[in-house]
Amino acid sequence: MNYRYTYLSPGYLGKYCESGTINSQYYGVFFDLLANNPNLINQIIVLPQRIPRRDFFRELYELETDRYRSDFNLIVKKLLDNHQRAFHDLTKNDTWENSRRYLNWSCVLMRYGYFKDILNNFPAKNISSCTLEMCLLKELTKTQILLSDGNNVVVDDYLYLVEKFLTRQETTVREKIFLLNQTIVNFYRHQQDKSISKTIHHLSDALLKLLAPLDANNFMNILYSSVAYRGLAMDFEYGTAVRFSFLNKAEQLARTIHCKTTAEQIIAKDNLFTCIQSLSKWYVQQQDSSKAEEYLTELISIDPFDATGFSELGFFYFNLNRIEAAADCFEKAMQLGPPGSGMNAYYYAKCLERLGDEYHSIKYLYEATKLDTCGVSAWLDLLFCFIKKKQIDKASDIAHHLYESLTLFEQLEDEEKATVRSFIE
Repeated sequence: MNYRYTYLSPGYLGKYCESGTINSQYYGVFFDLLANNPNLINQIIVLPQRIPRRDFFRELYELETDRYRSDFNLIVKKLLDNHQRAFHDLTKNDTWENSRRYLNWSCVLMRYGYFKDILNNFPAKNISSCTLEMCLLKELTKTQILLSDGNNVVVDDYLYLVEKFLTRQETTVREKIFLLNQTIVNFYRHQQDKSISKTIHHLSDALLKLLAPLDANNFMNILYSSVAYRGLAMDFEYGTAVRFSFLNKAEQLARTIHCKTTAEQIIAKDNLFTCIQSLSKWYVQQQDSSKAEEYLTELISIDPFDATGFSELGFFYFNLNRIEAAADCFEKAMQLGPPGSGMNAYYYAKCLERLGDEYHSIKYLYEATKLDTCGVSAWLDLLFCFIKKKQIDKASDIAHHLYESLTLFEQLEDEEKATVRSFIE
């Protein structure tokens, strides 16, 4: 295929590959279904929960081949054209079908990291069809922009939507569940000020009441319930035992969901991956190393071509000082590619250093600088390594590189800047 990351890249280009990451598989299936049934885009579509940051596609684009970049540019152009066309259709004619088509193309664009393009082509007036979904799309997009830029997230606008839509008769149960869950999750995961935790807890209680009567034989209901129980587990007001019971319920639903189509199977696997990831973090927090390792290992078995599971297991071993095991995980994660290729190469180098393999440690520190051109940690480690070895020419070359790169130099602490300047002046 002329791609560097054959487990990852083809799916985002609409080419299904059975040996691919969950997300990559989904988009391969999605574009194939769309080619055979163009009207699919006018219906309700369920997409993977995990939304990549913009950096994921930037990293993949930079590391992939020229062929990939050319193919990716073509598919993104098609997506943007489809989204803009859907926007114009909706602006001219506010119908449910036009709203659904606009929402679907927006959600696909969001998962390709084109957040600002959604807001640039967002209806200026209120849309009568799918009103709450439109509002949630806007908030989700704004949240992704803030997270991608490293800025703080607050839930004030989500709370406004709760006040406006939660008690409306026309708001469906699923919409209420999604709205409440997004508010709770964004508050506990991203908002730094936790002073309104009691208010959020009332929303958690409201969400819990909505989940009980849902039809357990419906794919969408089970999916929404599993996601919501995972969100409820983030609410510290419930206490450890109750929160753990929510995670267990989320896991039970994720493992027993019945799927009828290939797309549903992939979506269910994506949900199970996220659920197992949450439980692995829970066991790490509870200092239950045995269960944490069990769930992290399962994470890899669910999505064996995704670097995420290997990377998380690598950090788990690294923190336990099981350096050989950590090195194996970081090496595998680095080989699989984005996200975090440079970070994984860096920690692979750190492991090799701890294992006494200085030669290969230096080699992979350099590799980390190539995989992540904006990362400064590997450069700093190389600088201090060569200073320690009294290889002043090499240290000087790195110091000049750091000094001449504004992106890198601005990341340094004052003491580190002083060390760099000592080679310049």
